[in-house]
Amino acid sequence: MASYNAGPGNVSKWLKTLPIDDPDEFVEAIPFPETKNYVRQVLGNYWNYLRIYNPQTSQLVGQYLAKQLQFPQYQQEQKPAATTEATPGSN
Repeated sequence: MASYNAGPGNVSKWLKTLPIDDPDEFVEAIPFPETKNYVRQVLGNYWNYLRIYNPQTSQLVGQYLAKQLQFPQYQQEQKPAATTEATPGSN
């Protein structure tokens, strides 16, 4: 699908030089921003269609989300607001 946007010659070069073991890493390493965004959109739509129309995929996504919700959410520590005291003659 990247060839559709960037051309087969560019993708052939990328397959020789970019990481290809992980599809996500490959997409993130695509040097053309337009092609990278195009591939992201196509893959995102693909996964959404699978999630909506394929019960097995929908079930797997549900299980994954349930596991993710079990982990505690980390919150940034709240620091007390700094107070400023008026100094004599600063009015």
